Amino acid sequence: MRVLECAAVKRKHGMAIAALVLGIVSILIWWLYVLPPLICAFIAILLARRARREIGSGRGAVTSIGIAQAAEVCGWVGLVLSLLYVVAVTIIFFTFRL
Repeated sequence: MRVLECAAVKRKHGMAIAALVLGIVSILIWWLYVLPPLICAFIAILLARRARREIGSGRGAVTSIGIAQAAEVCGWVGLVLSLLYVVAVTIIFFTFRL
């Protein structure tokens, strides 16, 4: 008699997905306001690093290291865009001050 073996279902790490969402949001709204994209990018970077550390430690059947890496990249891109926006607005403000 043949025994059916069930493969362990690998789930996605929730923190990595949340970090990816925040990273994408920080990229999409970098020009909108100053503080929200910076906060989203910073939290995305922190969550992505924590998720990568937890996934790397091998606790549970979690397979989302790629999502965590993409989230960290998106967070850094959003952070850089937001900081460039702040610098550009500051330069323009002080250059063309009335």
